Amino acid sequence: MAYHEMGLIDDALTQFGLAAADSTWQSRAKVMIADLRILRGEPAVAVAALREAVESANDEDERDAAQYRLAEVYMTLGDTAAAAQALRDVSPGYRDRDELLAEHEG
Repeated sequence: MAYHEMGLIDDALTQFGLAAADSTWQSRAKVMIADLRILRGEPAVAVAALREAVESANDEDERDAAQYRLAEVYMTLGDTAAAAQALRDVSPGYRDRDELLAEHEG
């Protein structure tokens, strides 16, 4: 994220794109790409990257991290139904998933 901290978002996107070519790093890189796309004001592209991150996750932790971040993006966009669905797909007990889900379903 050093590129991002220096304001070099395009360079950061390039580097994370390269990392995403490796299946070991793909999911985590796609989450970072999504965060950079949010910073650039491209929420639809961020959502697509996060969906790819969920699909390419190597384990439950990666899947939960990507799915939880997807829910956060949907919440930011005001799409509470999509946020609730994304949270349902996160493992119970992950971070504050249970509390957020109760808020969005209740």
